[in-house]
Amino acid sequence: MARISLGKQANLELGSIEPKRDWGFAGDYVEAMWLMLQQDKPDDYVIATGENHSVKEFLDLAFQTVGIADWSKYVITNKSSHMRPAEVDYLIGDATKAREKLGWKPKTSFKQLVEMMVKADLALEGNKMYANCFGGWWSRILRSHLCKSLLSDSYKVVCVDNLLTSDENNISSLISNQNFSL
Repeated sequence: MARISLGKQANLELGSIEPKRDWGFAGDYVEAMWLMLQQDKPDDYVIATGENHSVKEFLDLAFQTVGIADWSKYVITNKSSHMRPAEVDYLIGDATKAREKLGWKPKTSFKQLVEMMVKADLALEGNKMYANCFGGWWSRILRSHLCKSLLSDSYKVVCVDNLLTSDENNISSLISNQNFSL
């Protein structure tokens, strides 16, 4: 979705979009693992959200996140090369035991998960857009200057793969205000 919304990719090929899965955030699952390790006696637990959502629902939310209402013109579905030979249509976990014995429940909703994933991809793809600007031997000086400028203006600055990133519009604005070109 990120690459499509940025004009870097024309379409996305998928198999069936009807199967339903129990989608969950890894951070929530790591918390469950930590809670398991705090128990006096080892035990087996199912860690799941207890909700299921189709791949189609994922597409709806993901494309909404990038501002595309009708994703059907960008997604090719039922592509035979992406079909699973033995597809399970409905997967959902029951985390009752984890909830009762560990006090664990997922904190991240399906919608939040999809938005986090898409925004992470947008940030990653946005960094590639600025790779030429921030690459090279002089990049440390430029990044240092930009970090100071961004921090002084209360922007959130994140480094990914040694590239400075923030909101794409803020970086573009800052670069143009500093007379840097992409």
